[in-house]
Amino acid sequence: MSIEPTGMPDVFCLGHREMDIIVNMINILENSGPVNIFRFIINLSHFGQSVENLYYLSSLFHNGICAFELTEDREPVIYRIDGVSQWELVFEFDMGTWRRAISVFDIQESMIPHREPLTMCH
Repeated sequence: MSIEPTGMPDVFCLGHREMDIIVNMINILENSGPVNIFRFIINLSHFGQSVENLYYLSSLFHNGICAFELTEDREPVIYRIDGVSQWELVFEFDMGTWRRAISVFDIQESMIPHREPLTMCH
């Protein structure tokens, strides 16, 4: 299966960085099995990176790499699939939701490692 980066401008050096982030997310999903979507995307120390994680996760849905469902307990989980179907996931995610999810799901550790800020190429 081929995963295409989202085509951000080359000046910001995002092509390889985006691909690395997406591949890392796939590896984490493969190793974790089904996981709460908030537990997966939340970066405890950086709301902005949590939003970025959700953005990158959307490409995994779009490319049929992962799926979403609510468990019997109504917990929102995502899991790895093998291109069986394509999903689009849209939901509101603001700083209040970020804070509530950390509290409600007792998130103690970020699954996706913190990333250093981007710098200009030249």
